[in-house]
Amino acid sequence: MQQSKLKLIHVVRRYGSVGGMERYVWEVTHELRDLGHDVLVICEVCLADKPGGIAVVELGTCKPRPRWLALLRFGKHVARWLKDNPQPGYLIHSHERLSSHHLTTFHGPPFATVRDMPWWRKVSLRVAMQLYLERRELSTARRIVPNSSFIKRQLAHYYPELAGS
Repeated sequence: MQQSKLKLIHVVRRYGSVGGMERYVWEVTHELRDLGHDVLVICEVCLADKPGGIAVVELGTCKPRPRWLALLRFGKHVARWLKDNPQPGYLIHSHERLSSHHLTTFHGPPFATVRDMPWWRKVSLRVAMQLYLERRELSTARRIVPNSSFIKRQLAHYYPELAGS
């Protein structure tokens, strides 16, 4: 029995074997390509030689700080690219705080753990924006893939309404 060919878009800011999450995306996209699936990567920058059989779209970098603003800008660039370059039939798998994806992989503990900290640690624009971006990412996705059972339990604790996603 032959598997059906998937069409996948992976979204990550930095594509390459350069860090924890980035290495994860690099390895997953290569394995998917080797299995015969169509793979497209949308990123700010590719930090390695572009691999054969994987289409890579570099959107260009934006100012990295503040981080929440860089994430917001990257999300807008991705949404604009997807609108201008429709990819019918593709599943969008994000590894970033986006609002234009079907599937998101959660690579680290949720930022919502800040809720357990003293009030004075929560009063900032940075905290408000990180919580906004995290909730938006989770509520937009049709499926959430936690990177470990520990992260899965944390997500269920801080976002019980999304625990079944």
